[in-house]
Amino acid sequence: MYERVGGHATFVRLVRAFFAAVELDPELAPLFGRTGIDVVEPRYVMFLEQYWGGPPIFSQRRGAPALRRRHMSVKVTARAKVLWLAHMHDAITEARLGPAEELELREYIDRAAPFLINAD
Repeated sequence: MYERVGGHATFVRLVRAFFAAVELDPELAPLFGRTGIDVVEPRYVMFLEQYWGGPPIFSQRRGAPALRRRHMSVKVTARAKVLWLAHMHDAITEARLGPAEELELREYIDRAAPFLINAD
C-alpha cells in the first residue's frame, strides 16, 4: 500500500490535511494541548507509513505502536472518536487515493477508531 499510494509524500499530505482540520476543531484541538500537534503530526506520519508497508521508523524511534496505550494520557470519548473519524475521512478524500486504496484506508480507520476510546 505504501508504494501504491505514492509513499512518504502521500502520507504527509494525508496527515497534514487531518491535523489542519483538528486544529480548527474546538473539541479535538485541546486534546493535543500538552504534547502539541507539531509533535504528534510527524509521529502519525511514521505510524501510518509503517503500518502500510513503509519504513519501520516509528518502531525504531518509539517502540511498538500500542495504539490504545499510547492514547491513555488523553481522555478520548465516543464523541471525540466520531469527530476524529470525520476529519480522517475528509483527509482521505483530500489525499485523492485510488479507489481500492481509499476503501482500504477508510476500512482500517473505522476498525481502529473504537480502540482510541478510553473515557466516558
